[in-house]
Amino acid sequence: PDPVALRGLVELVEQGRLRVHVQETFPFERVTDAHRMLDGGHLQGKLVLTV
Repeated sequence: PDPVALRGLVELVEQGRLRVHVQETFPFERVTDAHRMLDGGHLQGKLVLTV
């Protein structure tokens, strides 16, 4: 990704002008469940994996 564009996105998030809807957060151990949900479609937000 373009570092300049990423900095711009970070600034928007910090200003509260850009929000990302997270549908669900999965621990890395449940990556299979996250992938299954992604394959199922009909998502209303992003899926997040945590370590």
